[in-house]
Amino acid sequence: MDTVYGQMLALKFLKMVKLVTSNTQIWNIHSVVSQITHAMINDENIVLDFIGEGPDVSETVLDKVILELANKYQYDTKRITVVTANQVQKHNVFSIEKSAPLNLVNNAKKYAHVYTKDVKKHFGIFIGRSNGPRLDLASYIYNAFHNESYVTYHYSLSSEYHRNNIGLEELVTDFNQIDISVPASFLKHCPIVDSTIEPVAQSDLNPAQQLLKNDNDKFLTRYCNFLVEIVCETCYNGNTFFPTEKTWRPMLLETPFIVQGPQWYLHRLRDMGFQTFDRWWDEGYSEDPANWQNTEIKKVIDYVGKLSIEQLKKMYNEMQPTLKHNKKRFLELTSKDFEIFKNDKY
Repeated sequence: MDTVYGQMLALKFLKMVKLVTSNTQIWNIHSVVSQITHAMINDENIVLDFIGEGPDVSETVLDKVILELANKYQYDTKRITVVTANQVQKHNVFSIEKSAPLNLVNNAKKYAHVYTKDVKKHFGIFIGRSNGPRLDLASYIYNAFHNESYVTYHYSLSSEYHRNNIGLEELVTDFNQIDISVPASFLKHCPIVDSTIEPVAQSDLNPAQQLLKNDNDKFLTRYCNFLVEIVCETCYNGNTFFPTEKTWRPMLLETPFIVQGPQWYLHRLRDMGFQTFDRWWDEGYSEDPANWQNTEIKKVIDYVGKLSIEQLKKMYNEMQPTLKHNKKRFLELTSKDFEIFKNDKY
């Protein structure tokens, strides 16, 4: 493997540090700091491995932590390599090794089904682990378009895992929301799951996938009866492009989508040859940073939510060439399709 990472792996003095993350949160930060400290003291090269995830490393606490440690132990930070699935990761100091997230592409292929969509509702949103933007959008849809939507939300007050992943504080501190009464009230109804499905315990697995695994008929009954899926991607802060099965699944199932994700997400999907839905609604939200994006997405939700079922069916018929194109393009994906981001323009 003729890369900086490959060369480092061949060295005797190398410390591999694995990071457990969700978006910019590093859950094992104390262990990470301990391992980095040990490596610097022992004059080892360091590899920071995001183990298949793709956050923007500059949005995590790592920059500050590593700078402080490097100053303390007189360590050259250029000896640090970051291994990430963030296809647009850049850094002024660390070396970057990118891996194409083909495992998530292949995971999504398991959910391929041939079915007929009979649109009866406007939206579907399926959430396993809560966070600020997911809580914001799910609670908004549940409150404003309850009868027009399929909503699952696996937050459970009885679970320590879920109590550590709520998102109310994030909405206040990062999303500048003053009134959080709607999401707070929404949590009283959670977990909102199908009666035959147990709430997700400790997993970021999208419940739509869990439903598909455990109860095909009920999942497909839901999926074939709504027009647009609200996709809440895993990484959304800073400069990142890390598409997961959350995005690939509606493409495979020929369903239009609205994506809450990082800035320029839809533009980068289009760079890969996919088509999105700016012919039918405003997709300017994807040009906004994460802390403003939900405000614009709600405007799109309001617009679509006011359409009649007849209008939704007409829209769906008009979308057929786009939906079929996206499915075909998805099934063609290889690692080479991610190489275009070496020259990312955003």
